[in-house]
Amino acid sequence: MSEQGNFVHCMLIPLEQRYLLLPNTAVAEVLPMPKLNQQSESRIKISWREQDMPIVDLEQLLGQQTHSTTASKVCIVNALNRDSELTVYAFPCWGAPQLITVNEFALQPTHDESHSEYIHCQLKIGNKVAVIPQLDNIESYLKNLA
Repeated sequence: MSEQGNFVHCMLIPLEQRYLLLPNTAVAEVLPMPKLNQQSESRIKISWREQDMPIVDLEQLLGQQTHSTTASKVCIVNALNRDSELTVYAFPCWGAPQLITVNEFALQPTHDESHSEYIHCQLKIGNKVAVIPQLDNIESYLKNLA
């Protein structure tokens, strides 16, 4: 019999070409894609709860061609380091994220071909391949853009 502590509640977020896996507590809210306040191709911001926040397209960071402006939703993520000016940011997503519960047996590591500083690892969950992002590095990237 499994113990309750062996499970993690997560969100499986559809990106344009892959899935993103985040702990449920990291996601503050999922919203329809609002009207974008685009400053440049790499600096897109949206307003949420009376503050501007950056949208970061993980697949673009990985060097893939994507179209952030065609995403149907945004996942607003709580920043890990609450002491900085960056408290939240968003990932564009192409479809509705799924709430899932995973344990170590449901996750199968796969070969991560990207070898990116923005990816912690790549996993197979059922028939889907998802990446777990390196949020510290993504947040550092966003702080350097500001």
